[in-house]
Amino acid sequence: MLRSLLLNNLVALDDPVVLATARDQFAACLAGTAQIPADLRNAVYAAAVKEGGEDVFEQALQVIVA
Repeated sequence: MLRSLLLNNLVALDDPVVLATARDQFAACLAGTAQIPADLRNAVYAAAVKEGGEDVFEQALQVIVA
């Protein structure tokens, strides 16, 4: 729980290292090469949507709904 809280706060503060890592994790998830740990999904999806455009939002929405 502490890890997810910390990462969510770092995403909110626009930490460049955390945002880059989250983008990479999201891309790997979409490619099917990795899974995002359940406790980090909120932070990773938030970072990806925050950094990406409308297309990333749509991809995240499809992943969440599926």
